[in-house]
Amino acid sequence: MTNSIVDSSLLWIRGTRIPASQYKRIKTRLEENLQGEPSRTDYLELARLELRKQNYGLAMEAVEAALQLDPTDAESQLLYANILELTGEWDRAKSVYRTNIMLHPVSAEGYREYGRFLLSMDHDDSILHIRSLVLKGLELDPKDSYAHTILAEIYWKLNQRSQAELHLEIGLRYLQEEPWIHQRRASILAELERFAESVHHYKQALKEDKKNIYIRHQLQKVERLSKQKTV
Repeated sequence: MTNSIVDSSLLWIRGTRIPASQYKRIKTRLEENLQGEPSRTDYLELARLELRKQNYGLAMEAVEAALQLDPTDAESQLLYANILELTGEWDRAKSVYRTNIMLHPVSAEGYREYGRFLLSMDHDDSILHIRSLVLKGLELDPKDSYAHTILAEIYWKLNQRSQAELHLEIGLRYLQEEPWIHQRRASILAELERFAESVHHYKQALKEDKKNIYIRHQLQKVERLSKQKTV
């Protein structure tokens, strides 16, 4: 597998930035809990907390501790794969994503995340294989708005515009107010030259993280394209 950039929407998955005072308070509580009777739940919460501060090493330590308590836990495995992906260990991430769906064949999130990962990488896997993974996840959870958005992106890459637009519309029915879904919808809507809708979703994503320079730049770019289209 060749190197690729991190899927930008993955940066949203574990939460937006957190104030230093709140971070310290939550971390202290979790560390006190873990000194008593360590639990997988507390380790995973700690891992997500460290991710929100972009402390990837500490996040990795916490999720590895969770996996020591339960090596086959689906949630822990996916978070572990996410961190590997964020830190550029793509071959290891791919192995963990693949193992996850083998161990948990009824996990909709597992299929969606593996498909999302492969779609974001320079890889040897065919787009049809990726589509089959995301479709399998949707068979298990037909109301997964994020999966429908990813599938729309896949169909766009396959030059099947009508299918891409269909899954955007289906995803809208079940839209969850999560910034990473808004960001991904905005991106594919811009590709489809539906600029006004793209602007709306970029603005929704920006509400959750006003300091996100990448989203702000994308919003400005799409706003310019929207004005050019109406001239």
